[in-house]
Amino acid sequence: MFGSSSATRLGVALGVFAALWSTSACTTEGTAHRVPGTLVSTVVGSWTGSYTCAQGSTKLTLTVEAAADNGTNRAVFTFGPGGTDTASSGSFAMTAADDQVGGIAFTATEWIVAPRNYVMVNAQADKVSSTQMSGTISGEGCTTFSVTKSTGV
Repeated sequence: MFGSSSATRLGVALGVFAALWSTSACTTEGTAHRVPGTLVSTVVGSWTGSYTCAQGSTKLTLTVEAAADNGTNRAVFTFGPGGTDTASSGSFAMTAADDQVGGIAFTATEWIVAPRNYVMVNAQADKVSSTQMSGTISGEGCTTFSVTKSTGV
């Protein structure tokens, strides 16, 4: 029915399909790895937890919005007192985009509520699952953040 040439082409086609399929979505230790451009779409919603900067461990709500018509995901980084800090309350807008190593880069864009003597920071989510995100905060005196997906009220 099939000649050896047809069988070879079929085998190559199946091999290419399998390679493409296996890189589209897989899970390693609870971390989702997806085709670039899709991870951020899986974290849309409200996340609560904390981050650590010079003022100490600070309450954090990170709200990730669905992509706009231009394909850009927006996020809002809201912080305030809680934990071991003496933080003021504030918030700023961010963009959220998949990075090249399986995480999400959150880049600060503009203040919404700017407390005195504070600067906006960027965040890099290196560990991302459907219920938890954690990573690093870039800024003087800053280290890490960890948030859990809010289930709603």
